[in-house]
Amino acid sequence: MAREVDIPILHIGDATGMAIQKSGLKKVGLIGTRFTMEDGFMAAWLKEHYGIETLIPVADPARREPHRIIQKELDVGISSLRARNT
Repeated sequence: MAREVDIPILHIGDATGMAIQKSGLKKVGLIGTRFTMEDGFMAAWLKEHYGIETLIPVADPARREPHRIIQKELDVGISSLRARNT
């Protein structure tokens, strides 16, 4: 898409990759929605463009709770104590 428009585009993978590089890390954990964790797009982007290895939770329950928190709480402005302690 960036090639098709005349305005600068900020890619979340670039912003994330630059921040990780600045911190000096070579391996990071990734939590997010199920799509973010299971699709592999972010992990592939970070590996290909920044040489950063990305780990995601392997077990389904470990993926389910972050997804639920994002979709059912954070997306609608809820910041529960349970979510903060997860």
